[in-house]
Amino acid sequence: MLKDILISMIIWVVVGCGNGSGVKRLDTRAVEKDTVLKWSQLVGESRLVRLETKEEALLNDYFRVWAGEKYIITYGNEEMYQFAADGTYIRKLASYGRAPGEYQNIIALTVDEPGERLYFSDYGRQNSIQVINLKNGEYENSLPGIYGFPKKMILAGDSVLYCIPLLLKDAAYEIYALTSSGQFLGGIKKETCREERQKNHSYLGIAGGFVHYMSGITDILIKNELLRPPAASSSPDGRAFGKTEKR
Repeated sequence: MLKDILISMIIWVVVGCGNGSGVKRLDTRAVEKDTVLKWSQLVGESRLVRLETKEEALLNDYFRVWAGEKYIITYGNEEMYQFAADGTYIRKLASYGRAPGEYQNIIALTVDEPGERLYFSDYGRQNSIQVINLKNGEYENSLPGIYGFPKKMILAGDSVLYCIPLLLKDAAYEIYALTSSGQFLGGIKKETCREERQKNHSYLGIAGGFVHYMSGITDILIKNELLRPPAASSSPDGRAFGKTEKR
């Protein structure tokens, strides 16, 4: 019987990349012929992690993984689980459904490990971003999704949440930033000609004190200085979005 079977799942975690002196950096603009790179040239360290599974935590056939220094999160069509970085099972965070504390289809997910918060966008609740407290597994107040339902999210230092909307026709910004409490910090306004779903995979990343963004309908890479949450006495007007470069 299924309840008598314990499944052990092994995932491969990339621990460090990009900044080590032994990691090779490739300028794609200067490539003139095929280049062969070894895995050891792209990452500083990697490790295999065996996830502890129990009767109440059986991973299904399809799931995705978020891995950090402190936690590993798995999420799929049926459940979302929280593990420690060494693979030790902690708890089930959510499951499929329409009731409070459940989800229908997770589109984007990211974790603020220092702040012990998990953020995810659920296709069944497109007007908000869901928040889970990783200390106790409880849902907290959701963040507003009125600036565009996120297809991708990433957290920068000081707990600033960057989001790329799924449907540009319904969004005022191509990319926007929120504080961990949901306060709008600013964004890059959508160009008037972009009134469609992003057809290709967009890119969103953090490196060297900048957020790097490329939409799914252009070949322009936008490099923007990371934002910081305002002082408690100030209130941003939502227009500034750091110093921007286009390449």
